[in-house]
Amino acid sequence: MFDLKKSIPESPERRNFLTAAAVGSAAVAASGLAATPTAANPVLIPVEALGGATDGIDIASLPRVKQELVAPPFFPKHDQVAKGGPKIIEVEMVIEEKKIEIDDDGATIWAFTYNGTVPGPMIVCHQGDYIELTLKSLATNGFEHNIDFHASTGALGGGGLTHIMPGEQCVLRFRAIKAGVFVYHCAPGGDMIPYHVVHGMNGAIMVLPRDGLKDGQGNALTYDKAYYVGEQDFY
Repeated sequence: MFDLKKSIPESPERRNFLTAAAVGSAAVAASGLAATPTAANPVLIPVEALGGATDGIDIASLPRVKQELVAPPFFPKHDQVAKGGPKIIEVEMVIEEKKIEIDDDGATIWAFTYNGTVPGPMIVCHQGDYIELTLKSLATNGFEHNIDFHASTGALGGGGLTHIMPGEQCVLRFRAIKAGVFVYHCAPGGDMIPYHVVHGMNGAIMVLPRDGLKDGQGNALTYDKAYYVGEQDFY
């Protein structure tokens, strides 16, 4: 169990290793995965408690949408143009350390994964929405893990507050205030940041403009299919 009052200093290697714009505001709470009332009902810290702007929004009254994450290269089901006002997008990711096969010859690596895949799943929301992530670490894992969203600011994109040991879970909520595609990754600190990232703990979140994508002349763009492609080398 981590101490919510404990903060982790900003380290140069964190942003130098994977650079992307960072936006939003984070809120988090943690608990163990054991079958106890505390574990079953983690309590969120209000985003304004961390200095995040809410623009007068009553977060408790926002509609909730559960997004079912899928394995790359596919995208979860989503609207290309936002319907109505801001929403809370609920997602869940499970951290699993496991052996995975990486080529047709049967070569394997010991990977650190979000939801069992390398890279982790794509998350999709619209500008102004809130992402509410339940992050769980299997009891069989051997390392401490967390998640750092470059689509969020405050507490290292959530990384400073989401440190969980095997068998623990936490709930993170942040507001996506800038459109774009942003990386997320594990950032436990120091040399362990690149160690965890190259072992597979990286993925992306796409924050769409509320009125959808547009070309350079401001004309609406739509897509029939979307694929999530990245590059990672193994030696």
